[in-house]
Amino acid sequence: MHHSFAEFLAARAHSHDIGADFPDIEKWINLGLKEAQRNFVLFTIGLWSRAPVHDIGLVLRHLIEGDAERLIFAGHLLGEGVAVDGANSEVVVNRLIDLALGASLDRTLMSASSYHSSYYLRRTYQFQSSEQVFSVLGKLTGHQYAADRLASLVARRELPPDTRVGAAIAYGFISDTKKAVQWLEGLLNETSKCEQRLKIALGLRELSPESADAVRSILLKVGRDAQCNTATKVQAAEELARVGAGDIALELAKAVLVDENASRYDLKIALGIAIAQDGQEVIRQLVASHEYQKEHQYRQALVSGLAEAGCTDMAVELSRELIADKSCTDTALGAAVKAWLQAGGSAAVDQVSASLDARSHIDPWARSLIASAFAEQGSMDNAATHAKATLADPGADSTDTAVAARAWISAVGADAIVDVWRAVKEREQKLPDSGMRLEVIEVIADLGHASLALQLLTEVLSETDDFDVVRATDIYCTSGGADAAADILPVIERQSSSPERVAACAAALARGGQRDLAHRLINDVLELVRKSERAPRPDLLANAAFGGPSIIDQLVRLVPLETIPSSTQMHLSLVLAETGAISHATDIWMRLLTDMSLTTADSMVISSYLVSVARSQQAIDTLRVALGRTSMTSVERSRLRQLLAWTVLADPSAEGCGLCSDVGIEE
Repeated sequence: MHHSFAEFLAARAHSHDIGADFPDIEKWINLGLKEAQRNFVLFTIGLWSRAPVHDIGLVLRHLIEGDAERLIFAGHLLGEGVAVDGANSEVVVNRLIDLALGASLDRTLMSASSYHSSYYLRRTYQFQSSEQVFSVLGKLTGHQYAADRLASLVARRELPPDTRVGAAIAYGFISDTKKAVQWLEGLLNETSKCEQRLKIALGLRELSPESADAVRSILLKVGRDAQCNTATKVQAAEELARVGAGDIALELAKAVLVDENASRYDLKIALGIAIAQDGQEVIRQLVASHEYQKEHQYRQALVSGLAEAGCTDMAVELSRELIADKSCTDTALGAAVKAWLQAGGSAAVDQVSASLDARSHIDPWARSLIASAFAEQGSMDNAATHAKATLADPGADSTDTAVAARAWISAVGADAIVDVWRAVKEREQKLPDSGMRLEVIEVIADLGHASLALQLLTEVLSETDDFDVVRATDIYCTSGGADAAADILPVIERQSSSPERVAACAAALARGGQRDLAHRLINDVLELVRKSERAPRPDLLANAAFGGPSIIDQLVRLVPLETIPSSTQMHLSLVLAETGAISHATDIWMRLLTDMSLTTADSMVISSYLVSVARSQQAIDTLRVALGRTSMTSVERSRLRQLLAWTVLADPSAEGCGLCSDVGIEE
């Protein structure tokens, strides 16, 4: 394990203080879910597990039965070399692979109505990417079971290229590097998409230093491909600069800088490359360009890139111009302040403040970003001033308020919490919004003041019933542990009359490690479903999917899916798959595959998803059985034949689908 000596000493001290029953296990897990603390917590748990009487299975059970975030943490724990029994270890690997398969699904295939219905979930929850999951699997060095599962994914030619590439790279890190390189070289010949070819190049670079020339050739072809999107092009430029092909990197960076579809992030990266390769010349060209004069995002990217590249004078000059521009957008204004302070340091604080004072109006989002910029610079008074102004602005929304509160507390310290809370309450007297107070409480908890956050939350819940009970449940779990979480149950019963909201609260409790309390709530969900005169909405199960396998297992048994419209089940199945509940998603897909009430396009999507999660044989068997029935129209039979042909031939290795021989055609 590669950790700093200070982390080792701190972890060793803590590990000796933790008893065999690991009494504060949830507090440690919640701490470990924060990236900045993850290594310290992993090290502490690893040292604790070395004692003969300590059972690492106790920790793993809390992680395995949780949501995707906890599963990822369990993968990191295995990657640290902690001794885990084979059964638990295989469960973690299997669930990680299911999570990777679900994350690889092309959600754009979903019909507009089904995809739109999942907007709330996609905005609220953080989905894992397949790259993130394969990265965790790639840390399980020497894990033979994981290597075998990854190898089997690479061998399945019907799977999406992204899945096979990710599996090959992970396999190379934990097992046979030479074989993985051969696989990647073979996969290069099976795809023409720039994004996938770039991933292969990055994998080869990591696994095989001797493939440098091949990597450079791939990157060059990717960057110059007319079909290459901007994000991929700028990433290829970054990698080319890294391998010494500065002239080509500059060529690609300049192309991105004049691309009207480039995002601010892409522009910023491209600018850094251009500055490193071409110095001041590219800056002069950009400032003189039509795009710079017209588009604030170009100017924002430019000032940020200049500050990070150390071009101090130019960064200050252009930041000053941007702040003085009355038409400057709020995000660009915040970026200009940050760039000026970054370039000028503490000596620039007074000048920046004077420039801001000269503006007649500053939008609340811009002001919250300005408060954050001053906080990062260590200017406590200015950070507090702008944060307070944001909280007092009637136009500020909950996001503006949360960012401003974080800046104020980060700059001044815990003593600022009283002032922040007073400002929030004064605002709420004029503009009632308990959701804003919950946002601020979450910030206070996240900054390490859990007991105070819990105290303030109790205050809010005692004053009003107008609040987001799911968010309140999350705060109770992360801030107070089991005892505090139990206190939320009567609040949920008082606040939530719909089974969907209660199920969401159960999922929140499960995410917080309070599985017993979560299962108690599921019984309430069943009772509410029975009493309701309407069919349960899909978000009942979709929200529950974020509570982990035990919660979704229980709800799937309780809620009859046949009462939910087929199109709605499609949306639900995608959410289940993306959270790693592949078996439940597959059950829905298998039932819908032969459902003639769906459109042909939706049936094709279902078939595609089954193929993508390595369930093509199940789909083929189901379609063949369906075709053996006599009670269907010729149109229905034709549609099932199309689906069967597509599903079988999704595998490039398939020699035929077996249908042509049925009608006398030689395959």
